Amino acid sequence: MCSAAFRTCVYVLQSFVWGGDQRGSCARCPGIGTVSFTRGAGVNAARRMGCGPKRFPWAESRRYDRGCVARRAAGLLCSGVLALAYGCIPSSISDSRSSIDSPPRLEEVDVVENLEAELPAELRFKDQEGREVRLGDLIQGKPTVLTLAYYSCPMLCGLVLSALADVVKETRGVRLGEDFNVVTVSFDPRDSAETAARRRKAAFEDMGRAENDHGWSFLHGNVLGAQTLADVVGYHFFFDEKQQEFAHPAALIFVDGSGRVKRYLYGLKFSPADFKLAVLETKAGNAKSTLDKVLLYCYRYDPEAGSYVLVAEQVMRLSGVLVLGCILLALAFFWRRERRRGGVGGLKGDVSR
Repeated sequence: MCSAAFRTCVYVLQSFVWGGDQRGSCARCPGIGTVSFTRGAGVNAARRMGCGPKRFPWAESRRYDRGCVARRAAGLLCSGVLALAYGCIPSSISDSRSSIDSPPRLEEVDVVENLEAELPAELRFKDQEGREVRLGDLIQGKPTVLTLAYYSCPMLCGLVLSALADVVKETRGVRLGEDFNVVTVSFDPRDSAETAARRRKAAFEDMGRAENDHGWSFLHGNVLGAQTLADVVGYHFFFDEKQQEFAHPAALIFVDGSGRVKRYLYGLKFSPADFKLAVLETKAGNAKSTLDKVLLYCYRYDPEAGSYVLVAEQVMRLSGVLVLGCILLALAFFWRRERRRGGVGGLKGDVSR
């Protein structure tokens, strides 16, 4: 990069400082400046042009114009300075800036989806009231939305929990505490019942619900258990010693009533339609209504889009079945009406006889 910048700057300055044609040569010594930019090569070029003695052609030659020498020397000096300034220094500065600005270990922040992984139900934590609880008891055989966070997080965790509270409030057809539960687990050893209760209060205020409502538990107090849980669901984070903060992804993990991972949703804003379909997908088969089964038949989760999309082929099949059913019902109606008419006509004939 430095050599390329050096050649570019020399070529430009040759045109404006040295005078002559576009190649940077003067009237007496055409083309010397374009041969090479090293001292030895420049001397040989001058010798080939007959511009000076063997040892120091630039100043001692009578056939060489001293004004030309001054212009060429000034051009070379300026070119070198500019090449150093614009070609070499910025690259080193940009490299140092990139090394400073790029967060360390950023590649460790990720979610590796472990669908069908089973949560360790025997893990024990403390809830927002300081009571010891068992993870399996909080699932209670219902679809459960699992989030991992830390309650002193200055930004991302609050945004994720607020987005979750908003989508719970906006989603129709499934209710917190009745159709599904939410469990938030902290992986920060500094968290306590007080910080957990504070986060829970903010979440229930966002949902417009009373604090004594059930369905959403905020857990803490077992860092090793939280790490084990994160490893099972593929949730990777790390602690930045310099910033004294955790770097972590933003994800909702949907678990069925038996504790198996079924779906992941990502982002800082969640669609009520996607949230409802994810909850329905984690329901047990006998707990799904007919409408739930129809919705899940027509929609499939698209990993690339990160949301549920309508499957045209499934919709066409369902439409064909509905159309065929309507045709059969219409035929049955007309057949029954004609049969009644025929029966009435036959009775009238028998009476007249």
